Amino acid sequence: MAVADDTSRETIRVLLLEDNLADMALLEIYLAEIEDRNFNIHWVQTIAAARKTLLAGPDSFDVVFVDHNLPDGNGLDLVGEIGDRIQPPVILLTGNAGRELDHSVMTSGAADFLPKDIIDSKILDRTIRYSMERRVHSQSLKSSVNDLQATNQRMAETNARRDAEAANVIKLAEHLAKPPNRDDSSCHIVETDRSGEEAIAEACTVGVWHIQPDGQSIHANAQMCRLLGFKTEEALTDLDFVSRFAEPDQRRARREVAVWATGLASSFESRFATTEKTEYRDLVISGCPMLDVTGETETIIVTVMDITERRQAETMVRDLAQKDPLTTLLNRAAFMELLPSALAINQRNETQVAVLYIDLDRFKAVNDTYGHQAGDDVLRIFAGKLKSCIRESDFAARLGGDEFTVALNNLKSPHGAASVAGHILEVVREPWVINGELVDLGLSVGIAMSDGCTAEQCLKNADLALYRCKRDGGDRYEYFDANMLEAVESRHWCEADLKDAIKHGGFRLHYQPQIRLTDGETTGFEALIRWERPSFGLVGPGEFMGVAEDTGAIVEIGKWVARTACEQIADLPPDVPVSINISARELRQPDLARNLADILSAAGISPDRLIIEITESAVIDDLEQSALTLAAIRRQGIRVALDDFGTGYSSLSILKRLPVDSIKIDRSFVSNICTNRVDAAIAESIVDLGRRMNLRVVAECIETEEQAECLKNMGCEEAQGFFYSRPVPAESIPYWDSPQPVQAMI
Repeated sequence: MAVADDTSRETIRVLLLEDNLADMALLEIYLAEIEDRNFNIHWVQTIAAARKTLLAGPDSFDVVFVDHNLPDGNGLDLVGEIGDRIQPPVILLTGNAGRELDHSVMTSGAADFLPKDIIDSKILDRTIRYSMERRVHSQSLKSSVNDLQATNQRMAETNARRDAEAANVIKLAEHLAKPPNRDDSSCHIVETDRSGEEAIAEACTVGVWHIQPDGQSIHANAQMCRLLGFKTEEALTDLDFVSRFAEPDQRRARREVAVWATGLASSFESRFATTEKTEYRDLVISGCPMLDVTGETETIIVTVMDITERRQAETMVRDLAQKDPLTTLLNRAAFMELLPSALAINQRNETQVAVLYIDLDRFKAVNDTYGHQAGDDVLRIFAGKLKSCIRESDFAARLGGDEFTVALNNLKSPHGAASVAGHILEVVREPWVINGELVDLGLSVGIAMSDGCTAEQCLKNADLALYRCKRDGGDRYEYFDANMLEAVESRHWCEADLKDAIKHGGFRLHYQPQIRLTDGETTGFEALIRWERPSFGLVGPGEFMGVAEDTGAIVEIGKWVARTACEQIADLPPDVPVSINISARELRQPDLARNLADILSAAGISPDRLIIEITESAVIDDLEQSALTLAAIRRQGIRVALDDFGTGYSSLSILKRLPVDSIKIDRSFVSNICTNRVDAAIAESIVDLGRRMNLRVVAECIETEEQAECLKNMGCEEAQGFFYSRPVPAESIPYWDSPQPVQAMI
């Protein structure tokens, strides 16, 4: 268990298996930034050392971090070896995330995995917290299963006792029966002394109730009275047997009594009410008719066994297995278990099911601003609001994080789904008060109609609709259409082809010159990637860089670009630099500066010949960390350019806080610079700002001589674009000694 230190902050004990000193130091820094917790880190560098540490004291840690690639093996092997044998959750650290690894991690027993390039203090805090919570719930579920097994064992023992006591009941019947002329299927009641009967009945721990064929009570033993909440047998006198059942089961009870009255024995399960009918007991009831000499049922011996404890344990385990512990909604597994049945029923009824995939907009901001406890409160409150918006025939689940799903049954058309989605949106748009402050939350909803789809396809289609909704701004709902599936399939093949291109070398670099406007001399080149994609030909970065960024492939592609660009410009004049573009994911790599330095050293060129270009969108999510990374890069002697300047939300603030050497005027201000006074004023302001801050200013996408002349008159120093040259392969670089208009270069 985590402990509290002297400052009343929770202390989390961490075992870190990591062979890289730099990665260990970064993780330690990020953990130190988490405000409401202290972290006691024990660092080991090999699997053998981790195994020894864990086996010596498995309860000494609250969470275990394991690197994927280690000197003496694969971290996944250790996870699989210790997964169920230790209490703390295991989180895998990896430099290469992907779907295959995702599957391997989840099947190994790890609680989660983190790509190193996305780690920061917020992600670490959330991952640790949720992993520890999942472990607690998992242990609770295991405990409940063990309790159920123990209960079943007790019930088996009780059944054995009941079987033994059944012999007593048989003896009781035989005691009441007439020995001679008795056939094998019946017993004959005779007048007899009741003392022997009562002695046997009172000794039973199984409830025994002697009733008449019409259900009226004759006699009950002490256990039966206790089960029903009666203190004495007299209270049972003339009591109707059927009246003690729960209302829904009374018809079944009357039917069973009628069966017993005909001379047949039977058993069934039902619920009995106690005296005040405020509590019910789950019971197994068996009836044995006692026949007279004519073969008619004289009385009935009913034996009753209490299985309430077992049913409660089963219900508890079922709830733990099927419900989300935070919101009490169904979990993903339970939802996917119910959905196929709902689809089948609606198909028979010629109605439809709508699956709603729901994601809370701006939920991350709530967690970051007010803390995880407030975030949990929001999720619980939203779950309550969600249940109030749907019918009893519908069902909802929390899939994880701030994602929810709903199945709407018995719909005649898609309009019903839109009505419910709109109602949910309205409820969420109402004011939320968190820690005494008003918070603005929104909602994105993807809707998929069943239309003969499987449960898995319905949820996938709703997820695709949600993705489109989020991409277009959120705070609304979106229906799934087939074009979304085509886009996903296209993306899937793009991912597969990208992986093959990285492995076998399917990329090329083209270069576009940057020209000094005052004399037309070449001052440098921007390296632009092209992909020789099979069946597609040469494609530009706009066709695949988004997929590469999302999948993490951009990291390997970025290394290839940097290495190839530095190698190819090594033979150019020493005063000609090359610019390469760095993505947001690459910028989050903790070893980016070191890798760039190694590439420059291997190519044998000086650091000032490399310029990295970043966009405002790449740094805006974590400006402070981006500034630290860029500062480390500049300390190597590498220069930094801010691309697409003027198109972000806070360009001047970013320019003030980031260590950059140059800015590039975005094409949106250049295209109409000679005809639009606003664009011209903005471009001139950027040029003046760069001059005052001693920054190099480059204008992008020059297509006409008029644009070049306007920028030159404003004082802009450099430019690039089709007017000078399209991007061309590396072998064409020597011909750029005297830049010419684009027509001459093609």
